[in-house]
Amino acid sequence: MDKLLPGRVANGLPHGEAGAAWLAAQGMPELSAAVAGHPISTLADAHRAAAWLARAGWEERLVAYADKRAGQSLQSLAERLDDMARRHPAHAASIDAARPAAERLEALVCAAAGVAPAAVRGEAWAVQALAAAGTRDAA
Repeated sequence: MDKLLPGRVANGLPHGEAGAAWLAAQGMPELSAAVAGHPISTLADAHRAAAWLARAGWEERLVAYADKRAGQSLQSLAERLDDMARRHPAHAASIDAARPAAERLEALVCAAAGVAPAAVRGEAWAVQALAAAGTRDAA
């Protein structure tokens, strides 16, 4: 989101934090934490990643995971991280360092949804997961 703001990163804030600040300024502070914690840099340091995974709520985890799977299309975690490293060679080492924590994030989110990571490419599991959770959005 902050990539679309004027000057790319608003007020000199890093990626994620700028989008979170913008959401708060627009009257949507409840969405800020999920946006602030989504960048791959959150997972690049093992200690920081462990602390984030321990305190992050499901909304934060889901946004971060979605960011690690969706580029211009839905990709596997490995494909997405490879693509990120290819597009941002200056950050390739940091992206590689984030892989173990990203895999842990994927395991947590997929286990909670009751779906294997490979099944995320399909849509049927989402309808089943929503129905099992008792949401009114289930088809």
